[in-house]
Amino acid sequence: MEKSQKSRLIKITLLILIFTAVLAKPIYTIISNRENLSQKEMVDYKNLFDKKAWSGLRLFNTVESKLREPESQYIYNNEYNVFVTKVHISDSLNLEKAVTFKNEVSKIVRDEVYFSIRSFNSEIHIKSGKLPLTNNIELKIDGNLDTVSMAKNQASFYLKFKTSSIVFNNDQSYIVLETDKPNTSAAISLIKKGNLLYIVMMTIDKDKVEMGPKELIAILDK
Repeated sequence: MEKSQKSRLIKITLLILIFTAVLAKPIYTIISNRENLSQKEMVDYKNLFDKKAWSGLRLFNTVESKLREPESQYIYNNEYNVFVTKVHISDSLNLEKAVTFKNEVSKIVRDEVYFSIRSFNSEIHIKSGKLPLTNNIELKIDGNLDTVSMAKNQASFYLKFKTSSIVFNNDQSYIVLETDKPNTSAAISLIKKGNLLYIVMMTIDKDKVEMGPKELIAILDK
């Protein structure tokens, strides 16, 4: 075999090895996570909301997977999308101390696998794979964030954003929220119940619908 052919073969082999290494983790994650779409109502998710709001709350779908807790998407009063999921936390976690903020553009990590949920004018990307026990939380936002309420077991925020994300344990973004337009309104509530942290996010579902700072917190169970 000529020297040039050997050199070409070595280069091709190296490219194949690099390509395989890059794809190995995403492919394994996709196979092992096994995401299934259903109409299953998660009782603990529904109980996060005030019973007076139940009549306007309609389950759109629930995503169940092997490595993550379920994600449910609701439509509220035919005007708002409401997304709910949960993660495991330390029972001693105090939201007043655990939550930090950073003004930064959020992006999905290209060599990771994300499950995407599309709503009217925004998209939620949830990182696939098992999440370790959560000890700290960082909210990143490309825009403005106001704290609506902050307590040991519950915190709520109002956003005018282009991108935003929730980061656990100083790792990569676990949930990334993107929108088509800057200064889009959204709300996020973090609710601690024992060793579980519930994440509730609200975005608009129709054009010309306005969302104020307390639209989400008003329908949560007190």
